[in-house]
Amino acid sequence: MITILLSCYNGERFLREQLDSLLGQSFRDFTIAIRDDASADRTPEILQEYQRAYPDIISVETAKENSGGARYGFWALMASRRDDYLMLCDQDDIWLPDKVERTLKRMKELERQFGRRCPLAVHTDLTVVDERLQTLAPSYRQWADIDFSRLDFRFQLVQATATGCTMMYNRALADYFTRPPRFFIMHDWWITLCAAAFGHIGQIAEPTILYRQHRENAVGAKKVRSLRFRLWQLCHLPALRRNMRETFWQAESFLLLYRPLLSPKKQRLLADFCSIPRLPKLSRWRMARRLQLYRGGPLRSAMRFLLI
Repeated sequence: MITILLSCYNGERFLREQLDSLLGQSFRDFTIAIRDDASADRTPEILQEYQRAYPDIISVETAKENSGGARYGFWALMASRRDDYLMLCDQDDIWLPDKVERTLKRMKELERQFGRRCPLAVHTDLTVVDERLQTLAPSYRQWADIDFSRLDFRFQLVQATATGCTMMYNRALADYFTRPPRFFIMHDWWITLCAAAFGHIGQIAEPTILYRQHRENAVGAKKVRSLRFRLWQLCHLPALRRNMRETFWQAESFLLLYRPLLSPKKQRLLADFCSIPRLPKLSRWRMARRLQLYRGGPLRSAMRFLLI
């Protein structure tokens, strides 16, 4: 019924706690598909231990060589696994006991509204914690200044509003992940792009996960409203410009892969969005304003116009 997809790499520090939180869920009708991305620590030994203890629940595959990043490890799982519902899981977090149950309930509500054949994704809020699970912020949504109401495809092009480790998506959406895109920023962003383009995104405003922050985080949580973060942005404008360019590369890949499946309106939106880097500076701003792309607070919008 449900398959939890867990991509691991050198996760020995926190992996046991995460696996125990999965096995302690109030809803237990799921399996766990784990892919180890050629870890060099004790991760493989831990995975073998849990697989022996729970052979009917846990399956493990081991990559011969590292894929190059979490997004590729997860994509390998997403492309190869099918079930009624799939969930993404990071190796270093803690799932609250009712995470699966609550997320599945929200997914069922969406299916009653839109039908099981409609591509659907559900995500939740998170509680941000440190290595010792001490709370840094009770709501990641507020900490990172993310507007969960921005569900339309237009907004998803420029900002991911969902965190992969909170996600569940259905079989109808999974069918879009059989072919890898030429370029994608993160696997979870691609999921929300597909859900917004071809179906719907649902959310749960409350946290269902302890989102652990530590020095090995692949992405991590940033308090974007803080003065410290704003100063950091001003000191790293070249990197931020590259990040902005990557949104255009991702959009081009999306259009290339799914053009025949997109509505004419979404095709035009993507074509116009992808044209922005090739326009003169003033024309870029005009196009971005015409497409109504950059919303999400005056400071964030101003930063994007500065970088575009």
